[in-house]
Amino acid sequence: MLRPLLCSVFLLLGGQFCLAQNDRGFEQKVEAYGTIEEVVRQPDLWIMEVQLKPMRMVYLDVRNPQTG
Repeated sequence: MLRPLLCSVFLLLGGQFCLAQNDRGFEQKVEAYGTIEEVVRQPDLWIMEVQLKPMRMVYLDVRNPQTG
């Protein structure tokens, strides 16, 4: 209840606080797109938007099972 009120106050004051909270870590967005030909030929066509997060790399110490 309090967060929407705070977001509206920040947006009215020109802050970017609430806009930054809504991206949830996604950096790239692939918009939903279908050509006229696809839509006409496939009336049940579903087109989805995809949002991508940056790849996370984790370094692990891996032991060789033969040498220990």
